[in-house]
Amino acid sequence: MQELLIPFKRNGLWGYIDLECNIIIPPTYSDAKPFCNGLGIVLLNEQFNDFSNFSERIQLNYDRLKEKNKLTRFECIIDIEGKYIIEPYFRECSIIKNGFLKASQFGQSDFRGNEFNLVPIYGNYDEKYPLNSEYSQIQSLSNGFWILENGESPVGKDNIYYSIKVVDEKLNLIIDITKRYGYGMNLSNFEYGIMKVGKNCINNETDFISISGEIIFSAPYNMNDISKNINGIYFYKKGGKLGIIDLNKGLVHDAIYEDIGYKDIFETCFFEGSL
Repeated sequence: MQELLIPFKRNGLWGYIDLECNIIIPPTYSDAKPFCNGLGIVLLNEQFNDFSNFSERIQLNYDRLKEKNKLTRFECIIDIEGKYIIEPYFRECSIIKNGFLKASQFGQSDFRGNEFNLVPIYGNYDEKYPLNSEYSQIQSLSNGFWILENGESPVGKDNIYYSIKVVDEKLNLIIDITKRYGYGMNLSNFEYGIMKVGKNCINNETDFISISGEIIFSAPYNMNDISKNINGIYFYKKGGKLGIIDLNKGLVHDAIYEDIGYKDIFETCFFEGSL
C-alpha cells in the first residue's frame, strides 16, 4: 500500500506529514496538493525558493519571465521523497493520468491561442519541458482518452488554424474531429466504448463511434435528444415521446413511449465545438 502523505502548513510554507504526524517532506513550498498515485503537485515562488539549482532550461525560463515582469511562480511534481519529477517550468499542473500531465506555460500562449501541453511525466528532458505550447485546451475523457484542441476558435476570424482530435492513452489518433466533421459538433464521453458525435449544425444527425474511431451507426436526431448508453440501448426524444435506438441490432424503434423507467439519462454534451 502506498504511503499516504498529508499536506500541512507551518510558518507560511507547506510540506507533508504521514499518518503518525512525522514530517516526511519539510515545509518549503508556497502551496501543496494531496498526493495521487505517489505524486504531488507543489507550488514554488521566488519569494521563498531558490531557482538557481535547477537545470539550464528551467533557469532560462525563470529569467525570461522575470525580465518581462511576469509572475514567477511555478507548479511542479514531486515524489514521496520530495524529489522533483517535473521541475518548476509550468504555471499550472493538473490531471495526472496515465503517466501524463496537463500543464500550462505562463506567458507562452502563441498566435493560435495555445498555452497547454500534455506532458509525459517520465518522458525524456525535451518531452517534459517543451519549448512551445501545443494545445489551446485539453480535456480528459474516460478510459484514458483525451480531447486535444489546437488553435483558436474560428468564429469571427479569418484563416485561423483550428483542430479537435480524440487520442487514446498513448496519444495515438482515434478521430480527427475537425477533419471529419468540420466545425459545429458536440461530443459525448466514451460510454462503454462508444462516443456520440452530434453534427447538430450540419444536418442534426448523431454518429456513434467506437474506440477505434469507426462509425458504427448514425441516427437522424440531435445528440442532446439521445440518452446515455444503457448496454447498447439509447433512448431518443421526438415529438414529446421517446423511442429506442438498439445499437446491438442496428435498429431504431418508433417514438411511442410517454416515459421510461430510467431517470437522469439525458445530459448535455461533454464537449461543444465552435460553430
